[in-house]
Formats: sequence, structure tokens, C-alpha cells
Amino acid sequence: MAYCKVKHCRYAATHTTVAHKCGTCGGYGHGQIECADPVAIRHLSFFFLETVAPDDRCSAPLCSNRATHTTAGHTCRYCDVFAEGHLRHCPDGLNAESISITDDPLSIGFDPRPNAESQNVLPGNYIMFYGGMGCFWYARNNPQLGGALEYFFLHSDSHGQYGDDSSDIPRLRAFTNSYRMQEFRDDFANQLPPVDDQSVTGTNE
Repeated sequence: MAYCKVKHCRYAATHTTVAHKCGTCGGYGHGQIECADPVAIRHLSFFFLETVAPDDRCSAPLCSNRATHTTAGHTCRYCDVFAEGHLRHCPDGLNAESISITDDPLSIGFDPRPNAESQNVLPGNYIMFYGGMGCFWYARNNPQLGGALEYFFLHSDSHGQYGDDSSDIPRLRAFTNSYRMQEFRDDFANQLPPVDDQSVTGTNE
């Protein structure tokens, strides 16, 4: 059964019209043919309330929009992989139980805790700051841990530029998921010793 009404959709049986992602603009509810045509997009909007048949709905464990697609049409919220495949370091993948989305702040070169603690990160918020040699630290205030700060290290080699399996972006998305970004205040950080680029010598396993 074809659910999607977007013109020339190749996977119309796996998702409804509202769940179709445009390959041009990245928006939902239309395709590349309709992307620059407001009239065509408005026509497609008449189908936005349609849902997938109950027996066909997505069964992915953490899916929050099951009625808009089938299991085969599920797109991972962390690694963007279509259907049931996942990148190697994806926290929603087959190896999810062995993948941590937090890092030991003492595992890489310099200690990021003074920088993070100087920022007064609010509960439910996260910050990011430079870690040397093109790397970045992220710190979030986890309300479920009584306001304790948790850390994530993004190495400059782990953005996926050397292949999807080397990317830590899915872990980063999971780390910041449901958290709000808080501005890093340089006036606080300037009170601390500067970060030495040579201090970051490790990699994130």
C-alpha cells in the first residue's frame, strides 16, 4: 500500500506524506519536485493527517512518531540512517548497550572541569568549549543526577570525515538530546589558565 503522496517517491509504502523528507531543503511534507512550488506543497498538506495502518506502524524501540511510518521507513534520530541500519557508534544501534554517551573528563590531556564548573550550567542545559587542536568538550547538567555535570569529548578526527564508522556525531546528538544549549561565557573562562593545544594528545575510543 502506498501512503506517501509526494510525486515520484520511491518509498511510498514506508511512510506517509507528512514524514517525507525533501532531498533539497531537508524539510518534511514534500519532495524535490514540489520544493519550490507553494501551490504543490499546499496540495500535499491535505494528506498530512493520514497515518500508517496499525499493523504496519514502526516498531523501533524509541520511535516517537510510529503512526507516520513503518519499521522499514524509520530514520534514526541520532545517525540519520534509514530503515534498520545504524552507524557503528550510534547509541540506538545494535551495539547500543556497549556505547557510552559520556566520557571521563580525566581521560584526555587537560582537565575540562574547571572551565565547565565556572559557567554555572543550569539544570537541563549544556555548554561546549574548545579543547585544543580542533577538539571540543561538552558538559551538561543532568537534573536526574542532582545537577552533576557530565562530559563528552569530540575529537577533531571524529566528525565522520574519515568515514561514517569513525563518527562520534551520533553519540554527541544523544548526549545533547533534550538539553538546551547555554552560551559559554568567555568572561568566566578568562579567569582560568589558558588551554594548551599540546595537552590534547588522546583520542576518543
